[in-house]
Formats: sequence, C-alpha cells, structure tokens
Amino acid sequence: MKRILSIFIIITMIISSMPVLAEDDWENIFADFENFDIADAEEGDGIDVAPTPIVVNETYYDVDDSISDNKITKENEIKIEKLLSEMTLEEKVSMCHANSKFASNGVERLNISELTMMDGPHGVRSDVERDSWRCLNREEDKCTYLPTETALAATFDPKLARKFGETLGAEARYRGKDIILGPGVNIIRTPLCGRNFEYMSEDPCVIEKMAPELVKGIESQDTAACVKHYCLNNQEYDRGRVNVEVSDRALHEIYLRGFYAAVIG
Repeated sequence: MKRILSIFIIITMIISSMPVLAEDDWENIFADFENFDIADAEEGDGIDVAPTPIVVNETYYDVDDSISDNKITKENEIKIEKLLSEMTLEEKVSMCHANSKFASNGVERLNISELTMMDGPHGVRSDVERDSWRCLNREEDKCTYLPTETALAATFDPKLARKFGETLGAEARYRGKDIILGPGVNIIRTPLCGRNFEYMSEDPCVIEKMAPELVKGIESQDTAACVKHYCLNNQEYDRGRVNVEVSDRALHEIYLRGFYAAVIG
C-alpha cells in the first residue's frame, strides 16, 4: 500500500511540475491543426505516419445529415405552450425527476412520452432493467466503442470532435434515447479521479475548443447532450460528500469554462 501511495505521489508531482501553456499557445496549436492532414505527414513530424485509422462514421447506424442544426419551430413552440397550460402542477413536478434508472415521467393523458436517456460519453451504454443495474442483453444494443475523450482531446481537432458527436448522437437516436449523458468536461486535476478517462484534459482551453463541437455533433442527430459530471467532481474518494473549497477566480477561469463553452457553444 505504501508503494502504491508513493507511486501516486510521484505521478502527481510530475504532473504538477509540467509547464502550463498560455491561451495564446493553445490557439496556435489549434490553428496548426486546422490545415493539417495526416495523409501528408512525413517521417520526423513527431507522429506515427501510418497510424491505425479511427473510424467515426462507418458505424452500425448512418449519420443523418438532413436533420443537422435542428431548430425549434414556431408551430412546435405553440404546441408546447398549449400542453403546458393543460398540465397540472403535480404532472409538471413529476416530469422533473426520474421514474427509473434512465427515464423521467411522461404524461399519458396528454400523450407526452417518458424522457429517456443513457450513459455515454464514448458509446451508448447497454440498456439495464428499470430499477436495477442488471444488463438486459438485448440483441439491438450495439454501438461503436469510440475512443475515450482523453484520446479525442489529444488530437486537438475540433472537426473530429464534431464527427465523434455525430456518431454518438446517431447511435443514441437509433436506440430510442432522447438524451446522451455526455460529454464529460470536468478538469483532470488529479490522477486519483476514477473518471479521468471520460474527461478531456487538465487544460480548460482544450476543453473549451473541443466540447462545443462534440455537443453540436450529438445534437445534429436529434439527440440532446447532457454535459457532466457535476462541476468540481475531480476526485473519486468520497466524491458524493466531499466539500470542495475553491476561489471564485479558479472556479470561473478553470473549472466552469468547459461547462460554459459546451452550453453556449
């Protein structure tokens, strides 16, 4: 146990001693990647010139370009307002919380269906029983196992993030999900966080560039994206009860930037 703890301390010291790039430096990196084509890479460029390709659009289910950038129409807004006016307070409240592991209440008398969701963020999770974590093992529960978000962010390629999101959104929609629980945009602050593989980076500038395109890709397929997990969820131990003390400046300049970028886009 002491040896394991020593290894973690050493890793933490190494990470904390790494130089942090200024925002202008990240802008230059992303600018370089805008016109970069891996097909033109040569020996000495610092990358593998014959990498295993990452396939994002040859999926089980086709990406539907016809519904890209969906907008809420005036007709739908009128319909929504009419339904709201017909709902009781109890019915409205019932829709604000879950009725099973991955669904919230609908209103049957008004033909409002349940709102269904499923875990991401790098593939659509297999369906589970309504009130337990037991997998249903359905034949149609297929999905593309996409690279983790840490691997995606390491490409510094927002265009690839968009394609990643399109694939995730299309497969969630095929599976009948209204919402995919992703992307994860928390800061990788410590190697002890058990969810680090679901997050993009320790640098808010990288997340700020990648997350919005990923969200746009998901939502172009008529699937809603739900960024996660709670802000400041940066450690695993006692994560459900820990009291995080952080300055307002650090909160807004580091930890909230990915969430803000993902929502504002």
